[in-house]
Amino acid sequence: MILENNIKFLKELVSLRTITGEHECQKKAIAVIKKNLPMFFKSVSYCNNRYNSELFYSSDKNKFDVLFAVHVDVVVGKKELFELRKETDRLCGRGVFDMKGPTVAIVNSINDFYKISNRKISVGLLVTSDEERGGFSGTGFVLNKSRLDIGLAIVPDGGENLNSLIMEEKGVLDMELSYRGISSHVSRPWNGKNAAENLARVVNKIIDHFPKGNEKQWKTIASLIEFKSEFIAENVIPSFAKARMIFRYTKKDSTEKILKFIKLLDKAVDIKVLAHGDVFVASNKNNLVQIYRDIVKLKTGKSCLSEKYHSACDGRFFSSRGIPTIITRPLGGDAHSDNEWISISSLATFSDILTGFLEKIEKLK
Repeated sequence: MILENNIKFLKELVSLRTITGEHECQKKAIAVIKKNLPMFFKSVSYCNNRYNSELFYSSDKNKFDVLFAVHVDVVVGKKELFELRKETDRLCGRGVFDMKGPTVAIVNSINDFYKISNRKISVGLLVTSDEERGGFSGTGFVLNKSRLDIGLAIVPDGGENLNSLIMEEKGVLDMELSYRGISSHVSRPWNGKNAAENLARVVNKIIDHFPKGNEKQWKTIASLIEFKSEFIAENVIPSFAKARMIFRYTKKDSTEKILKFIKLLDKAVDIKVLAHGDVFVASNKNNLVQIYRDIVKLKTGKSCLSEKYHSACDGRFFSSRGIPTIITRPLGGDAHSDNEWISISSLATFSDILTGFLEKIEKLK
């Protein structure tokens, strides 16, 4: 269960302004987590592009029956959002849902488990600080650098409640499109080649081909997030323009398929991929996943629902390596907004589920 000391733990985490670039605050948050873990836990430190990560382990730093993966970084917010507030069954503040609240529940469950455990299983906790920036310098870096043997990864970063088990998340493709034309006087545009107009035409075709749709539609979507063209003078058409677009793509598509489509629209467009994240696909057939489902039903009285989730998280780094992965989290909402919240009772149930899950695995050992 979640006790008052867990609320204090979360209050301390929320008070740390762990936004992108605040590396010292992020290191402090990792240190706060460390002091709340069992005393016998050891750790390995990683740092890539100034982003710090810490891999905590109970017995073996390379082999885990269960590895929890969390992040301490949050999006920017008003000063008052970094103060934990309690409203009946809700805790409010920056990062309580995504994902400092679930982190506290995980640490609590680890402590509860090891009060009765015979230490027959290896449990780990990976804490990173760059998930909101893509996870490439955190989870991606750690998994590339270390050959970890992981039976199951649990990432509390998707879904809306405890009975949501995420089976698929979209991949991420971040790209810059650029176009070089020929400048000319605005009164004689036929003497030049307007880079802004030509690039805008391509962008509009992309958006028409990958329309937003709605939440119930599971399909690839494209979003324009930036458009710039050179400015020479009021009476000169631009010879250069660039646009940045973000794609969230389903497993039916691929980066290669998307890039080929864009290139066929206009061969003069130059494409630069800035970042790419794989699609997350889970499996119901894994024995550990089924055990987790059974524990959830036991603790909540309801079965888990297999769902697709429009957002993306670090779970994809595990699934792309063939590691069975559970993405779920407690009841909460409004992540990244001024009204972010998480349910205290759901947080407590989540901790109980995880403790029961670890106990069950150990008994099977």
